Amino acid sequence: LAVTNYPYFFTERWFVGKFKRRPVLVADECHTLEKQLLGMVELTASEALFRDLGISAGPIPELKTMEAFLHWAHEQLFPVMEEELLIQRTALDANEGNEKSQKRFDELESFINKVKLAVADIKDYPRNWVYWQEEVENEDKDKVLVSYAKPISAANFAQFLIRDQADVRIYMSAYPGPKEAFCHSLGMDPEQVVQGSYGSTFPVEHRPIHMFFVGSMSRKNAPLTTPRLLTVIERLAREYSAHKGIIHCHTYKLGDEIHNYLKRNGFGDRLLFPKNAGERQAHFESHTANGKPTIIISPS
Repeated sequence: LAVTNYPYFFTERWFVGKFKRRPVLVADECHTLEKQLLGMVELTASEALFRDLGISAGPIPELKTMEAFLHWAHEQLFPVMEEELLIQRTALDANEGNEKSQKRFDELESFINKVKLAVADIKDYPRNWVYWQEEVENEDKDKVLVSYAKPISAANFAQFLIRDQADVRIYMSAYPGPKEAFCHSLGMDPEQVVQGSYGSTFPVEHRPIHMFFVGSMSRKNAPLTTPRLLTVIERLAREYSAHKGIIHCHTYKLGDEIHNYLKRNGFGDRLLFPKNAGERQAHFESHTANGKPTIIISPS
C-alpha cells in the first residue's frame, strides 16, 4: 500500500520509475488531476529562475515562435544547464556541499528534466502546446522577457502517469464535473468508464452552512478584510464557548494571525494550531486543550 500526493507520484513515475503497476489505484480529489498533470510539464523560463538555479544563461532573447524557443533551448540553454549540473554534482560527490547545495542540485536536476520533457512533447505534439513571451520588470526595474510554454490537454500525459499504473483506476471527488468532460480531459473513452454517485451518510440537517460574507481575501484586499474577519471569528468563539470548533484557512500566515489574535483575546487555553504532522497527531490524540472545548486552526 502506498499513499502519496500527486506531485510526488508523478515525479517518481516520470523520472525514477520504481513504483510497480498495482491492481488498484485510487485518485482522490480527481477534479484537480488535469491541472496537476498540466502543471508537471508546463514551462516557464526566466532570467530570475536561471539565477536561482545557478544557471548562467543570461537574459532570454526575443523568441517569437515555438520553433525559435526550441532552437534556443537546444543550442544555448541545454549545454549551460548540463554544465552547471555537472559542476554541482562534482562538488557534492567530493563532499563539498551541504543541505542547501543538495537542495539546489535537486531543483536544477528537476528543472532540466522538466525542460527536456516539455521540449520532447512539443516536438511530438506541437498542436497541443501554446507558446508566448511576456515583458516583465526584474529586480533592477529593467524590462526582461519571460517565455511560457503550456500544453492544452493533459490526455497525453494521463496515459503514462495514471492509466498505465493500475489495472483498475478509481477516481473520487465531491464533483468531478460532467462525465464526458472529465473523460475527455484525461483521454479516457466514456464507454469504458463507469460512473457512480453516492449520497452522504451524514444527515443534511446536521451539517448546515451559514454564510457570513466579510470581504475579499485576495492578496490585494486581505489587509483590509482580515481585521473584520478576526472580529467575526472572535464573536463566534464567544457565542459557542461550550463547543469544539475548527477553523480552516488557506495559509499558515493567516493561521498565525488568527491564532495570535484569539490568544490575545483570552482564548489561548482553547487553541490548537498544529504546524507539522507530529504536532497534528499529538493534538488530535489529546483532543482537548486544558480540558476546555478546543478550537483547532487548520491551514489547508
